[in-house]
Amino acid sequence: MNRNIEPYNMRSPSESDERTLDPNPGLKVAQFIAWLKKRGYIQNYLKCETKCKYLGLDLEKDIIDDLGKEIIVVYKSRGERVVVLENRTWAHDIARYHGVDIPHHKHHQPW
Repeated sequence: MNRNIEPYNMRSPSESDERTLDPNPGLKVAQFIAWLKKRGYIQNYLKCETKCKYLGLDLEKDIIDDLGKEIIVVYKSRGERVVVLENRTWAHDIARYHGVDIPHHKHHQPW
């Protein structure tokens, strides 16, 4: 059986895609977003703070305040603070755009 399957093409977003990339926070924030995305879009606040310090970021100032509550927010769950990515589509697009998306272990990168 011969199938004509085209490989996925990593491309820069076109102008029509630009609306999903607003705001475009930069590489370090995209790395944090990809890390949080890989962990189910929700993670303990202290773990997120530790990851941000590793990346040279401030969780409150560089991520939560800059991105806004439409994208990322802090909730209380069972008495603990958790960071939740609210806009999953935006998170996926930003991680892919910066080339830092972490695939599932059974999925392969297109390069």
